[in-house]
Amino acid sequence: MKTDTTYQNLWDTAKALARRKCTVLNIYLKKLERAQINELAPQLEELEKQIQSNPKASRRKETLKSEPNS
Repeated sequence: MKTDTTYQNLWDTAKALARRKCTVLNIYLKKLERAQINELAPQLEELEKQIQSNPKASRRKETLKSEPNS
């Protein structure tokens, strides 16, 4: 038994494969992004604690940055 493959069938198959590849890639990128966020979150918390424990030093730096150079 010989079956003829139509262009429409080929096109539909190509679209399905491309859609699947995109889905897999998006899942991978989301996992990677979540892993990076989970890795950086503790560092951010530590920096926030440092700023809270010494707020005057951070304010001085902000003031110096915001002043225009003469």
